Amino acid sequence: MIQRIQSIYMLAAVVLTGVLPWFVPLATETETGQWNLSYLLQAGYPYAFIAYAFLLAALLSFINIFLYKNRKLQLKINAFNIILLIALSGAIVYILFLSGEKTFSEKGIGVVFPALSILFLILANRGIGKDENLVKSLDRIR
Repeated sequence: MIQRIQSIYMLAAVVLTGVLPWFVPLATETETGQWNLSYLLQAGYPYAFIAYAFLLAALLSFINIFLYKNRKLQLKINAFNIILLIALSGAIVYILFLSGEKTFSEKGIGVVFPALSILFLILANRGIGKDENLVKSLDRIR
C-alpha cells in the first residue's frame, strides 16, 4: 500500500540512493571532473563498489515498498539496507577524505545521501513497527 507513511519514507530513500546520484556529484576531482554514479560505474574497482552499493540500496528499498503484507520481512530488509548504507558511508568517507590518493577541489552534496537514506529507513522502520503493534493489539481483541 503506497499510501502508508513508511512507503513514502522508503520511496524517498529510493530517490536519494537511486535517482539523485546520477545527477548530483559526490565530489569534484581536479583531474577528471565530477564524480556522479555514471562516472563511478566506469572508474573501476574501488569506485564501482560505491556505485553498486547505491544501486543495491535503491533496489532493496524499492522492492521493500511492495512487501507491505509481510512487515517482519520489511523490518529485516530495512535493517540490512541500513547496514549497507553505513558501509557505503564508510567507503565514501575513506575514499574521499582519508585515502589521500586524489585531490578533490570540492565535496558534493551527494556525500550526505546515504545518511539521509538511513534516516528515512529508520523512520520507515518506526512506522512498520507501529503497524505491527496495531495488528497485534487487534488480534488480542478478537
